Amino acid sequence: MKRTNYFGRFENKSAGAEDRLTRAFLVVLRLVPPVQAAFIDAIRERQHEQGNGPAVPSRTATDTGFSGVWSQVGNLRTDEGRVLSVLLTNQEWEGEVEIRPSDRKPVYDGVVHYGGQWVFAIENKPYGDVREYQLHPNVEDSEGLEVHPFLVVLVWKDLIRRLHALGESDWLDYTQQQLVEDFLRYAQEEFPKINPYPTLKQCGDDLDKLNRRCEDLMQDLAPDRLDRRRWGPYIRVPELEAAKVIVVSAEESNGTWAIDLALHPGDTVTQARSLYSQVEIDELLALTGDWNCSPNLHFAHMSQNLVYPSPEVSLREYLAFWQEHQTWIRQVKEEQFGDLLDLLESNGLLTGADREEFGTEFFETNRSTVNVCPGISMHYRWDRPRALDLDDNDLLMEEVDERVREAVRTWGAESAWESVLEGTREETKRNI
Repeated sequence: MKRTNYFGRFENKSAGAEDRLTRAFLVVLRLVPPVQAAFIDAIRERQHEQGNGPAVPSRTATDTGFSGVWSQVGNLRTDEGRVLSVLLTNQEWEGEVEIRPSDRKPVYDGVVHYGGQWVFAIENKPYGDVREYQLHPNVEDSEGLEVHPFLVVLVWKDLIRRLHALGESDWLDYTQQQLVEDFLRYAQEEFPKINPYPTLKQCGDDLDKLNRRCEDLMQDLAPDRLDRRRWGPYIRVPELEAAKVIVVSAEESNGTWAIDLALHPGDTVTQARSLYSQVEIDELLALTGDWNCSPNLHFAHMSQNLVYPSPEVSLREYLAFWQEHQTWIRQVKEEQFGDLLDLLESNGLLTGADREEFGTEFFETNRSTVNVCPGISMHYRWDRPRALDLDDNDLLMEEVDERVREAVRTWGAESAWESVLEGTREETKRNI
């Protein structure tokens, strides 16, 4: 099956193999015309910068556009045309190479026919290990093929920036948008060296790019623990017991942005039981000068959080109440709903409006049980200047680690966090 067929995968190559990156890009190139235009624009810009010889025509100036795209083939698939050697790499190319015909037996990473007269011979080197002989095409059996003498070097970071720009535009339909997003996600996860936004500064004030940087931070901090839900990426840490999810994200803040570290201990019945059996209230309250900590009480049914009461007590009173009433941290049956609500309302953890909402979601439905989840929301935020400074000095990941430690230390889970990090480091070493 043709490699650039969407379903024609490399079964014997790892996700991070450069051949798979080539194939993925060529599939997007083949299926998304705006990506073709962006690719041609990148080639034309580089040729105009070099100022040597004719440039390929723009995408709108050709009648045929892309007439063929192949990957991992041994010939150029035509006997006529002008062959342009295109190098995709992770850094700017230093030095000049005069492209000439070669008698080597090639395996081209990519071959693209464009505009009825141009043939692109693509060599992909995302790790920078370029061998010059691989840049020279073989045309010895095709008298109608003319080799263009000037190499075009495209840096992956520039190409990916162009794809980001396309993704943020209105030029793509839904399917095209998903293909581009899937490629960007794949490239980000499997080829971090070609990530165009390795620091917060390079993300500007774009929240989407900033969140991609946050995702990289989480990946770097806890490799192989990055997971995803519909609301975004997170670090999966069941070993912490009281809080099994850690999130680093960018958010709008006072007309600019901040980086937010969030933990939600006690988010489920099981987590809340663990939390209140171990938490040191004074230690947790000591964090509130730097952390924003607040009650996160909610009532759930079948893993769906339905009611979020608004306790009218201090955080200390809230924590002390649940530490004293741990027997109510469970699934409560319908015949005990009244006792539960009376207890919470009399202690300032439930308002009249909260009680009405509970009635709508439980008494007026067929839900005969409720899961009582007396959680806490913990947020540590770095404002824009502080986050930029830490990241510029390669200290932001270390700072996130330290803040996670001081949070989980309040319920005795720092050693579990350290074990998570040690385990991911060992796994990373085995995969190298």
